Amino acid sequence: MKTYETTIIFDPGLEEARINEEVDRVSQSISQAGGEVVEVQRWGKRKLAYNIRKRRDGTYIHIKHKSPPELIGEMDRRFRLNEGVLRHLTVLAVKESPRAEEPGVLGDELTEDAEGQHRKQAPAGLQPPPGKGSNANETAHQISTMHHASGKKQHERESSEAAKAECRPVWSL
Repeated sequence: MKTYETTIIFDPGLEEARINEEVDRVSQSISQAGGEVVEVQRWGKRKLAYNIRKRRDGTYIHIKHKSPPELIGEMDRRFRLNEGVLRHLTVLAVKESPRAEEPGVLGDELTEDAEGQHRKQAPAGLQPPPGKGSNANETAHQISTMHHASGKKQHERESSEAAKAECRPVWSL
């Protein structure tokens, strides 16, 4: 069985007892299908990003569960039929990856430059190869030659399009 996360937004006008009944129904349907409810989080009443059925707020419930894939379609059908549910979403839960032993994010290593100042070092894949682009004049030269070459290609492209236009047949009626 796969682990899923289902978030349900209930109508803010529903009483707390009614919301609890709906959550119990969902939990029971998961259990009856051979699944298991891992966690139920009640996020409470929150403002919606946009109005849904003329409502500005919604009561959010988040359920993490292990269940068979066939159950997801059945739950979706039940949520669409329930008028107390404004929106719902079920997604596969992200597998938790083991944490890196070193604190920090890739590319956050500090290096000491020639002046003795500490600077962040770019990840290995983003650093220019040694001897390439290290000199500002060399970089400016590379950019100007690229611009010149692209201008030459643009001119060739325009002249070939003009030649093609001359060879096109003219249709007259």
